[in-house]
Amino acid sequence: MKVQLVPAILLICAAITSALVRAQHANSENSPFAPIPTPILYRNALYGFCFRLPADWKGYKIVTVPGVRVPELLIQHPKWTADNPWPYIPIMIFTREQWKVGESSDMNWNVAGLEPTEIGRNQSYVFAQPPGWIESEDAKGMDEVRTLMLQNPFEAPCGPPIVYHNTQYDFCFRLPASWKGYSIVTGRWSGAILGTGDPPKMMSGPSITIRNPAWTEDDRWQDIPIMVFTRAQWRVKEKNGVILSAAGVDVGAIGHNSAYVFTQPPRWIGYATITGFREVQNLMTAHPFQAPCSRSQAGPAKKR
Repeated sequence: MKVQLVPAILLICAAITSALVRAQHANSENSPFAPIPTPILYRNALYGFCFRLPADWKGYKIVTVPGVRVPELLIQHPKWTADNPWPYIPIMIFTREQWKVGESSDMNWNVAGLEPTEIGRNQSYVFAQPPGWIESEDAKGMDEVRTLMLQNPFEAPCGPPIVYHNTQYDFCFRLPASWKGYSIVTGRWSGAILGTGDPPKMMSGPSITIRNPAWTEDDRWQDIPIMVFTRAQWRVKEKNGVILSAAGVDVGAIGHNSAYVFTQPPRWIGYATITGFREVQNLMTAHPFQAPCSRSQAGPAKKR
């Protein structure tokens, strides 16, 4: 559904949301670009996925739950007992066909009518977690599990991350192994500078889109867009504000180097059901963007 707003409302929306979006991106701008220090790797050869666990999960157990609809695996903390229930991490396993049917029929999976949350997929399966499980659990160690899940510990298929290195603008983006064969689509962004008359002055710059290798015209997977501002353009944006969409929502930086500031379009993910958008949402929580690239990442990276 498209929303059209008059210029005055756009100005108000931009002013209200600017501070909120800056705060939202503050942590990601300074986030380290390094592997998550989780030395234990649970590898499931049957379904083709891996899960990275903290060192104190050594001796974990895998419990198979023969679900009525789909199978479910529980990664159980080594300290778990019936009398002292420590956390477990549930993973639901759908075939691609089952997941597609569920999406098209709005199938409910619990009494609250909520849907499972996708955490990854490979060529044969879609992996998800039950709705609300992490919020409702109150066992010992749940704070550790909540922190772990923010670090994107799930991989399908298993393999080392792929690093896209853009040498023109000097940034890197870490991708899951399942994105092998990704493509890059270049374009332009444009925006109206607030307070510069009617019609307002415009500014524009390059955009770079990382596209999933499974993307086709008939099955459009979730893209990862990156907008490139010069430092001078970013100063104008911070001072005056720039409208980049009809929603009038401001954007915050995801990183910067000596020459450029990088951001992403407002409301680019989560506002439409696109294949693979959950996987990308989870990926972004692990802060996969880095600018400038460190030597350890830039060396073996795929350059464009």
